[in-house]
Order: sequence, then C-alpha cells, then structure tokens
Amino acid sequence: MIHNNMDITIWSNSRAGTKKFELLYHKYSQQMLLYALTFVHSKSDAEDIVQEVFYNFWKSETYLKISINEVKPWLLRAIKNACINFWEKKDILRSSADLHNIAIEDEAYSEFNEKIFSQIRQDIENMPPQTREIVKAIFYKKEKYQQVANHLGISINTVKTLLRRAIQQLRERHADKFNLFMYHLLLK
Repeated sequence: MIHNNMDITIWSNSRAGTKKFELLYHKYSQQMLLYALTFVHSKSDAEDIVQEVFYNFWKSETYLKISINEVKPWLLRAIKNACINFWEKKDILRSSADLHNIAIEDEAYSEFNEKIFSQIRQDIENMPPQTREIVKAIFYKKEKYQQVANHLGISINTVKTLLRRAIQQLRERHADKFNLFMYHLLLK
C-alpha cells in the first residue's frame, strides 16, 4: 500500500493519537462505506456500520496498536464482520416481527365478522352468471380450472381470465378486507 510522507510522519509520531485516527478516518471511511454497501445495499445501514466500526476502532485504541500497513485489512475484516452481524440481527428481528404479524393477523381474522363475508358473497352473487359459477367452482368447490372449463364448455384461458377479473373486482371493492377473505377461502 502506498502512503505519502505526511501519512508516515503522522503515523510515526506516537503522541499524535488523535491525528492518527483522523488520518485513518479521512483516508478509509469512503472506501469502507463502498465496501459495506456491497453487503447491505442500503446507504443508511452502510453508514451506520462504518460509523460503528470506526467508533470501536477508536474506543479500543486498535489504531495505536497496529502498523499503518495493517490498518486497511483490519478495517475490511471489521466491516465484513459487522455486516454479517447486521444480517444476523436483521434475521432475528424479522423472525420476531413475523411472529408479531401472525399474532396480529390471527387477531384481525377473529374480529373479521360475518357482515364482511356477507358483503363479499353478495358481490359474487351479483357477478355475471358465468363468472359467478367460475368463482364458486374454484373457491368453494375447489375444482380445477380444466374441470370448470369442461363443465361450462369454455376454454381454460377464458376461465382464468374471468376469474382474474372477478378477483380484481373484489379486491378493488374490498381492498382492506380482501386478503383476509382470501385467507378464509383458502383455509376452508
């Protein structure tokens, strides 16, 4: 690694602890940020990781204990480890959040009353006859697309198209409740 004379002079002066750290920070912080971005893909998270690594580097006075040629490899390794820890922590938090979301969904599902189901069933009843039959056959009777197509004498693509339109119509009309309704239908 190439260092200019000023770097070496500051580094050689053992009393220049703060200067050493400032030199290292200014010299390597952008490189470490770019390196962290290869792991975390969020500039904000990468900046936090780099700040934490440099803070620990300062606090532990590691920069005073290693040679100038060891600094960059040390920082790279520290950034990589911090990024790995970041993802491990993120997975733990995500798992915890998933459990919390499941509890919320279960609570919301239990509060989801018959009035809403009745509204959606009424909307299905108000659909054109062929579309209504397709929706009932697929969701209530659990028939396959091909079975429905054969029964109605239409192509499987027509069944898929009419079903997609029906679902879209229900989703638009009941945007905030539709996912719970589908959850209910799929569990039946």
